[in-house]
Amino acid sequence: MLAPGRISINGGPPQIVLEAPAIGNYECSHAPAAICAFGQQKPKELVISVFDPAIGKPHEVAKLQKQTTDWAWGLSPDGTSIAAVTFGAADNRIRRNRPPNLWK
Repeated sequence: MLAPGRISINGGPPQIVLEAPAIGNYECSHAPAAICAFGQQKPKELVISVFDPAIGKPHEVAKLQKQTTDWAWGLSPDGTSIAAVTFGAADNRIRRNRPPNLWK
């Protein structure tokens, strides 16, 4: 189980921000935005959720149907968009998602 954490720039012990099963990737926005996202591979879909790195508490913002190859995705630097692509699939397009509930 992958457990994203944080460490204070002033020192101190690392702190786990959240724990969730099947986390395959996670990314965080750049300051001043404070949002992180992680993907969880489920049998028929990739579920992307976002959370505040200070408190955790994730919520789902996107579900991508399983393809013949895995999804690659990324969070924009300002934390407002998610881009996703599958490589080698018959449909080679980058999909940009601006979930309305990203900052829920």
